[in-house]
Amino acid sequence: MNPLFLKSSYFNVKSFLNIDDVDFVESCLRGLILVFKELKIDDVLLLKVMSNWNKVDTRLLMSSVKFKRTKFYNCLHKLMDLGLIERVLTGEYQLTDKGRQLAERLMDPLEALKALKEEGKPLKVKVSESEVVVRNLEGLLSVIDKADVEGLYKHLKSGSLVEWLYALGDKYLSKELSKVKGAISRWEVRDKLKEIIEGRVCFLKELASLAAEPKRGRRAS
Repeated sequence: MNPLFLKSSYFNVKSFLNIDDVDFVESCLRGLILVFKELKIDDVLLLKVMSNWNKVDTRLLMSSVKFKRTKFYNCLHKLMDLGLIERVLTGEYQLTDKGRQLAERLMDPLEALKALKEEGKPLKVKVSESEVVVRNLEGLLSVIDKADVEGLYKHLKSGSLVEWLYALGDKYLSKELSKVKGAISRWEVRDKLKEIIEGRVCFLKELASLAAEPKRGRRAS
């Protein structure tokens, strides 16, 4: 697992959240990494669906994910063993704090692949004296080192970068960047955006790799 995964929302924890005990925060994030490595595509889908509720009963949850009974309970018990889901009452479950922290960062693995590589909404990035059109996160990451600082700063402050990320399907990153864009200064915008995008690309690559899982002979329940 790439160490960039440790950057939580992929923002500098100390700068944006005013948390002094960065070692403590990163130790928590390492715990999320270990859990994430245990997940399969069905586990991701169940977590994402559960994030829509504070509490949910098994009947509604099973109908929402459309899993057969055996697969559903296998996933549910696995996620409980990992400390991501807990039973509230008989037949009623909720995400733990750790489960919600992870679930909010997730997206469908196929959608993650699209955000990384597919031809999405164009974003014009000024590089030297020309403009480069990027259409996905990997494209943005490939030019950000050479991108014009003023151009990046304008994209950030105007909200066009936030809107572009939302259009790509990465609602989480769009929301998080919207929260902190006011804290990023002109002189640090390129380095900060590189850190953010590079970290998210790393995470989404790990997530997108789960999309290939059925092709490796995953047994249906």
